[in-house]
Amino acid sequence: MLTNQVESKLKSAFKYDLFSERSAIEVTKNIISAKQLNTYLLEMIDKNILTSFEDIPGVYQFIRINKDLGIPITIKATRDELVEYFYLENDTGYIYGNSILKQLGLSTQVPQEEYIATKKISKNITKDIDNYTYNMKPVRIQNINKENKRLLQIIDTLLLPGILSDDGETKESILEQLVTFALSTLNSSKEVVKIMSSYSKQEEARLEDIGFFDEVNKQQPISF
Repeated sequence: MLTNQVESKLKSAFKYDLFSERSAIEVTKNIISAKQLNTYLLEMIDKNILTSFEDIPGVYQFIRINKDLGIPITIKATRDELVEYFYLENDTGYIYGNSILKQLGLSTQVPQEEYIATKKISKNITKDIDNYTYNMKPVRIQNINKENKRLLQIIDTLLLPGILSDDGETKESILEQLVTFALSTLNSSKEVVKIMSSYSKQEEARLEDIGFFDEVNKQQPISF
């Protein structure tokens, strides 16, 4: 039966991992057409073999049942896993904002919303995923990597209104730690100048006013 062939092919390729419709089409292209595949995906969802996600269309996952507690419990991808897969995986984007402050121990406040820069969109959008708000914008540079990601996270964090305390001593301490984090993976601090060319003069002036460039120069002297 063709449905079983499609299910077997997809499960062999993806197991219980998330997968996109595009990936599914590629895996099953020698069995059925893309148009036919959509029908079979819907059929598997109806039979509780497969699950989809209302907030992120076109992403699927085979349903896994945990019976350890004596009752069947459906295990699906969490909100964070969905966001990671669709917007951040393989250096397609990064998180910035209050989550970075919390990650670095600079804030105890639990973020009420998330900020993401990603290659997956072409304009700023706000999206609710599983009742949690994500503020997303296109990345400024396409070549995001392990070396420059921290710098990008900190620049975008500092550009958020009101992100730093007004208290001079506290602000200075937080800025120092943020810049230390930003520069920790760079091979050269000249990367700061290179990346800043993707930002506007107004944004550069804001970072100058905050003291970002002075702190960078203090930690890794460079001519701006």
